[in-house]
Amino acid sequence: MQAKYPKLTLEMALTDRMSDPVGEGWDVVVRIGALPEDSELTVRKLCDLRLGLYASPDYLERKGEVKTLADLTSHDAIVFRGPGGRLRPWSVRDGASVREVSLPPVLVLTDGQALVEAAVAGFGITQIHDRVALPHVRAGRLVHLLPEADVNGPPVHAIISLGQKMAAKTRAVVNHLAETLQQTGA
Repeated sequence: MQAKYPKLTLEMALTDRMSDPVGEGWDVVVRIGALPEDSELTVRKLCDLRLGLYASPDYLERKGEVKTLADLTSHDAIVFRGPGGRLRPWSVRDGASVREVSLPPVLVLTDGQALVEAAVAGFGITQIHDRVALPHVRAGRLVHLLPEADVNGPPVHAIISLGQKMAAKTRAVVNHLAETLQQTGA
């Protein structure tokens, strides 16, 4: 029996650092947030993210529920340190406005996946992207806190080297990413 699709080899690396897709030889780079100002790249927007507050059920059982933004001050914060060394405050919707909340962290991490894992492990509350949190919420590992406080997050783009014709396998991967990410956000 012949496979419907030819076997493809896909190499993937996940990192929170900025990279040079052309210089490093990548076919596709998925970037969350700001795009480089580089004319040698073509860009396809895949989706928009939202930022929300999440904690594990075990953590909430130990420390108590979060019913208002004011309740956050009595909870443990897991905070992301950006590449520039700055702690990233949480952006939250407070009625009609968006404001930043900076709580004293119990844990500071520089890796997005570690941030999620720390929240799942019950270390405290963190702010993460909706699409990252969704599988954990569905599995009961995380609880979405104060959904009315969610804010628009950064866009997600696929970046492809402009200098070369896009290979069919690259186009297939980009199309699949776009379809999957748009369905996940529904």
